[in-house]
Amino acid sequence: MVLRRAREQIENYEEAWSQGVLETAPEPSPAQNPALLWKAPPEGYIKLNWDAAVDKETKRVGLGVVARNHRGEVLAMYCDTKASTTAEALAASRAVLVAGNLAWNKIILEGDALEIVQRLSRSGSWMGSFGMVMEDMKTHLMQFQEWQVEHIPRCVNEVADSLAKLALHLSSEKLWVADFPSSILPRVIAEQGSH
Repeated sequence: MVLRRAREQIENYEEAWSQGVLETAPEPSPAQNPALLWKAPPEGYIKLNWDAAVDKETKRVGLGVVARNHRGEVLAMYCDTKASTTAEALAASRAVLVAGNLAWNKIILEGDALEIVQRLSRSGSWMGSFGMVMEDMKTHLMQFQEWQVEHIPRCVNEVADSLAKLALHLSSEKLWVADFPSSILPRVIAEQGSH
């Protein structure tokens, strides 16, 4: 009975999120608060920002990941599309897979989905497709020498957000380790000036 009710609540949440029913409070902008700027990771770490974008008409989800070093230099970008209600969890999971595939061993995951950050920061198990993505991600995180997860406001996550929106226009997943998309570079330059 309890498991069925929990599963129903998760499904209701995912459905509301995918339909844009859930509202979030307006966020302050970096112009209003200079503390709201992207910050480079400590030396020796790679920071991976992730985000997801939903196209309500096509019910497709775009996933975006950007990886940067302690100087703010872009090391990799990733885009993909999925049809899923677990978009933010999938985007965070892709960030972990990119880091693993590129053999980085000290990472900081950073995203604007507070629920994902909170769930990765504590132990527990979850139901449904969301739970499977989270459990898979936690298993992959064990391969890293060190990892952290941090929540940031959406206005500090613009490069990953732009990649997620770009993914909605691609026909297949894409990983860049050089020759990054020119449409994203102005946002990268703006964020590099902030650290």
